[in-house]
Amino acid sequence: MVVPEGKTFLVYPNMFNGPCKPSSITITVAGTIIAPDTTDKWKGIDASLWIGFNNVNGVTVNGNGNFNGRGLNWWNQSCALSHYKPALKFLGCQDIRIDNVKFQDSPQTHILLMGCQRVNITNVYINSPGFSPNTDGIHIHESQHIYIDKAVIESDLTGTSATPVAIKLNCSNTVSCDGLTFDTIQISSASKGQKVTAACNHASGKTDGTIDPPLSCLSHA
Repeated sequence: MVVPEGKTFLVYPNMFNGPCKPSSITITVAGTIIAPDTTDKWKGIDASLWIGFNNVNGVTVNGNGNFNGRGLNWWNQSCALSHYKPALKFLGCQDIRIDNVKFQDSPQTHILLMGCQRVNITNVYINSPGFSPNTDGIHIHESQHIYIDKAVIESDLTGTSATPVAIKLNCSNTVSCDGLTFDTIQISSASKGQKVTAACNHASGKTDGTIDPPLSCLSHA
């Protein structure tokens, strides 16, 4: 499947269910894929779905294109939603590659991996404005053998946190998260007068600009 360069395609919620006969499937996104910009398009269907793959193995998503979740209308009602409303999600999939694509303005999480095996994510750019709530970059849940390299996720982030720990880098005790870069992050508590903290587990990298709350596990560039 190819999304041509210079073209924009409106894609309604879709779940691709496997298993599939081909051992590999390549989706090249050179243009732009956009979501519906109104929440009523999800009436009567799974609100956590935009583009998903369930039990589909050997999927490669590549290209220089963009997934635009157009999440503004979702952000206004974010607290009423599940915290897993990704632009792109993989459920129970194996041997997945996501390379050299951009994600922006997801309603919530941009990429979700749940119950997956052997996933490579490289050279991705993920960005949403600082006022967008719960727009996490990549959520990894009950998955193994996940490799993420050269990912740029939400620079210049300003916002509030509903929990005391505003930034949590909770990486595997056996395979650490290395080479992380955080640039200009300022997060305060949503509760007046309360302070927020950051927590690290087996993570290393560098920071640039102001980082608040500070990440003690990362060195300042």
